[in-house]
Amino acid sequence: MSTTPQSALPDAMTDSPDDVTGGRFGSAYLYYLVFIFFMTNLLSTMDRAILPVLVEPIRKEFGMTDSQVGSLSMAFAIFYAIFGLLLGRLTDTWSRSKLLGISIGLFSIGTMVTGYVHNFVQLFIMRTSVGVGEAGSLPASYSLIGDSFKPQHRASAMALIQSGLAIGSTLGLILAGVLAQSLGWRNTFIAFGVPGLLLALMILLTVKEPARGRFERPSAAVDLQPSFASTIKTLASNRTFSFIVFAYSVTSFGIYGLGYWIPALLIRSYQMSMRDIGLVYGSIAGSSIVVGMLIGAAVAAPLLKADRRWEMWMPGIVNILITFSYIIAFSVNSLTLTLTFIGISTFLLGFTVGPASASIQSTVPARMRGVAVAITMFISAFIGQGLGPWGIGIVSTALAPTLAEGSLKAVLQFVPVVFLSGGILYIIGAKTFHRDRVD
Repeated sequence: MSTTPQSALPDAMTDSPDDVTGGRFGSAYLYYLVFIFFMTNLLSTMDRAILPVLVEPIRKEFGMTDSQVGSLSMAFAIFYAIFGLLLGRLTDTWSRSKLLGISIGLFSIGTMVTGYVHNFVQLFIMRTSVGVGEAGSLPASYSLIGDSFKPQHRASAMALIQSGLAIGSTLGLILAGVLAQSLGWRNTFIAFGVPGLLLALMILLTVKEPARGRFERPSAAVDLQPSFASTIKTLASNRTFSFIVFAYSVTSFGIYGLGYWIPALLIRSYQMSMRDIGLVYGSIAGSSIVVGMLIGAAVAAPLLKADRRWEMWMPGIVNILITFSYIIAFSVNSLTLTLTFIGISTFLLGFTVGPASASIQSTVPARMRGVAVAITMFISAFIGQGLGPWGIGIVSTALAPTLAEGSLKAVLQFVPVVFLSGGILYIIGAKTFHRDRVD
């Protein structure tokens, strides 16, 4: 047991129930877990941020169209989604800590090898391999988090952990722009893969496997591991979870679609360099979403204490606001105003991260969380990470004969409406939240 006084620590970090070894998780170890999960998110997001920054030099070297550029994201999404289901099931039946370490090692190797490709087909194949590696990290980490942090504090803990997504995106954009300018895009991919190998080793050697369902109410607990068919049937009948999945997936279309193409927009419409994309846009987008996450965590705490349905109400209301801020960002003809409203939009996105992530854990039994997260990944990967960038690229290519370089900006003006749809789905789904809660 930790000897650190509990009074000096946030509640989310204090000792929790017995783990499978019969000991207790001390506060120092829980802080360490926050760091591990934070780094997992940071490195996986850095990997996703690098390609949009390097798209233009790669596109020109390989002679690709916008639709081909967008298909790289679809390649990632297809394998991420398919293997996400398989590895999500493995999360519920095997060691989550081992799966997490192996998955991080695999996508890090895939990122490094991308630096050695010489044509579009090889690049396409490497994005699929990275998708396989990343597919196992999210279900494993979510399941571990659910059995490590108390239910009433998960939203705050998730906000801290998920801030790695924002910081990773920022670092990815900044480092990709700076390194590519001096080392070239190939060496940039190689450099980005090294830290993940070190993190994978740390996880395999130090992260413990907690008991499943440690915080579940007796009435909601599942004592034995349910079959895959039974898990699917249970999740399909969970109305709240269904709304969460589709709300998350619809908003992912906007998040990934816009995130993939904004750097290209800034280059084409405002002639920004890759270095400036990283330093200016990366700093604005990254810092604003981190601040949004931290403020969102502080705002969420008292709201969730009053009513846990704020896990869905908050992302619902905020996504509606995001719709209008993004529309303004892509409708103006000023770089300053575009960057300002992009910053406002990403700040608001930060408010949704903790509550939306916590809502899945709150409505799904512990022994089904791996598959539940995998299903969320599967649908959101196709709709968000796949169709988002690819669909925007296809429409941009179709409009290019008429609008030339302005085709991309024209498409992006209509994309934010997906956030409105997602916000409405979150709010409707909250009606049955209390009925479907498991903790």
